[in-house]
Amino acid sequence: MYCFERLRRIPIGSDGWLDPFGAFFPCKSTEHDESAEYLVENLPLVKSLAHSTFKYRSDFEKWKELNAREKLRRFGFVLINGPILRTEKAANYDPRQLEALKVAGIPIRSAFDVAVEFSSAKILSKVNEVIKLLDENPALNKVRGDLENGRYSLWFRGALESTMSSLLQFREQPLRTSIMTMECYDWHDPDQHMVLPASIFADLSSGFDDEMVMLDGRSTITYRVVSFGGHYLLAEWCMYSHDGLSGGMMGDYNNYLSVKVIDDKSFSDDLKVILDRNRKYYKDYPVKITLSHKGEFFERIVGSIVF
Repeated sequence: MYCFERLRRIPIGSDGWLDPFGAFFPCKSTEHDESAEYLVENLPLVKSLAHSTFKYRSDFEKWKELNAREKLRRFGFVLINGPILRTEKAANYDPRQLEALKVAGIPIRSAFDVAVEFSSAKILSKVNEVIKLLDENPALNKVRGDLENGRYSLWFRGALESTMSSLLQFREQPLRTSIMTMECYDWHDPDQHMVLPASIFADLSSGFDDEMVMLDGRSTITYRVVSFGGHYLLAEWCMYSHDGLSGGMMGDYNNYLSVKVIDDKSFSDDLKVILDRNRKYYKDYPVKITLSHKGEFFERIVGSIVF
């Protein structure tokens, strides 16, 4: 019977699992699977996440079919295996994980190119900068005040409370979650539905170097890339336009705003997934891309992909 202890720091040279809140569960290099199975079966955090993460029963059933390692990874656990952390998804870890990796002095490198290294200290600093801007955002502060004063109708109150809830989740996992807003079109004020998401996006992409807009079916996706300390932060605003019954329930527009660390390969791979999905489901409405030519990042990536 295995029993893997919980540590507050990563010991030098130790293998183990790092949870989303920075706690570390050490194990031997031969115990990766056994430790994963033990944590899935016995760790209260895993049971809590399994209860709160899945909106649909079918998603929970798919998670149950995964092996123990993948179950943990689905919830943001990171396997530390040796003195270097090799990542397939850039360095999109939670703040307390980045802090733990920084303190332990564990370098993060691309699994595909050993020359690409990510600094947990620089990424953590950039994430904190973004969160500080959001904390000071006038539009969000106005929404908070109006909610406290009961100034909204029932539907708008529910929509804005959902936005505030997603904002709290974003603070905990800024590189793995998105901020959502639901907006309705107002004929008397045609730009009103853009005010809140545009304000949030301005903070997420503050000081951006390049921009690209992509039309994909009913979605308009705006990408902005921010370079910092030899790294790239991608800010994404996906605005989905509803109609008919779905618009009546969800608002005319759903906005999903997020940030993540990228390199050329990770963004190119994500873009190829979108293009392949569009070819499969929206043959009559091919993706349309508009480059700002403000910088060279998106032009370089788009130019490397065969459409």
